[in-house]
Amino acid sequence: MVVISNDLSFRGSCRRSGWPDKLGRQPWRLYRAIPDRIFKRDDRIFRTFMDYNIGNGFGIRHNDADTQRKGTAILSSNRQHKKETENGDGFLEVKYTLLRLFFLVMGMVPPWARKWLSWLLGRTAYIVDREHRTIVIDNLTRVFGDIKTGKEIRALARRVFCNTALMLFEIGWFTRLGPSDIPKHFRITGFEHFKKALSKGRGVFALTAHIGNWELLPVAPAMGIENAAFVYRPLDKKVLDLFFGRQRTKFGAKMIPSKKAMFKIIRNVTRGGCVLLLMDQNVDWYEGVFVEFFGHYACTNKGLALMAMKTKTPVVPMFLVRDGKGYNIIFEDEIPLAETGDRTKDIEENTRRYNKAIESIILRYPDQWFWLHQRWKTRPFCNIADNPWR
Repeated sequence: MVVISNDLSFRGSCRRSGWPDKLGRQPWRLYRAIPDRIFKRDDRIFRTFMDYNIGNGFGIRHNDADTQRKGTAILSSNRQHKKETENGDGFLEVKYTLLRLFFLVMGMVPPWARKWLSWLLGRTAYIVDREHRTIVIDNLTRVFGDIKTGKEIRALARRVFCNTALMLFEIGWFTRLGPSDIPKHFRITGFEHFKKALSKGRGVFALTAHIGNWELLPVAPAMGIENAAFVYRPLDKKVLDLFFGRQRTKFGAKMIPSKKAMFKIIRNVTRGGCVLLLMDQNVDWYEGVFVEFFGHYACTNKGLALMAMKTKTPVVPMFLVRDGKGYNIIFEDEIPLAETGDRTKDIEENTRRYNKAIESIILRYPDQWFWLHQRWKTRPFCNIADNPWR
């Protein structure tokens, strides 16, 4: 078995994962046998493994001295980073207090000034932030290039920046919000679709997206959506993760970290709960499937399709948008589950249906979606239409 260092052996990893001990000399078998967690944990480990153990005609070298030194150095760096993370930041609470104070000040801005300031900040960001301006215009051109002129696309891009700036003021306002304030500012449309799906007794998967201000969705428990849980990716900055974590749970919502989340998600829905999943962002090739999104193939997370097929839990679209009267939580018809017996095709078809539901809400509120994200960043290795394995 291949050994990178005295401490890092893939022998134990493969045995724990139930994989064969002898992989042979075929590079593709070796590649497929590496656990996903090793890819995700540290890309340098993967590169070291591939560079030093699949060189020279794909021959495998055991206990190479140079490999051991490199592997040991990487592991030492990882352990130091883990130790620093566990010890925490001594100024974390101070940073949190300052961040909370900043958002409290933002939340004190009256609605009329909030709208004007977000317009000013958005326009300024549109001019100054060339990188994200290019991303937004490219994305809008990809989707609306055939039906909108360049002038219309640029105007829409400016509105996207203004709505993104508005989120800062809304998050600040949300920190000051109490349960008694929610009925004044939030309403629900199509709640009967959610109730109908919930009555089946298998819980509900709420398909949602980065549209409107998704950070306000945790008001759901205060609006009668019981046992609501949100799947989220922990933020890189600890102070931001702490701040948003406390805000997201202030009304009783549960938070499920996206890493190794499947068991917790399935446990929640089997107990009759509702789990909200954001399904509109790019993922790496090993996490998703390539299905159409606005007519272009986009790598889309296949986790929801897998869980829905396994548990038969209904999937109901749920979005929070601004509509001029406040904030509207929109529920739509349950998305039918495709079950043909072909697992691969069913995963693709169900994921495609989820994308269609997200497309529908974006077309209704095009300036409220998060166009700053590179949705089509991950590209297929070959022409999908010509791929015989598809």
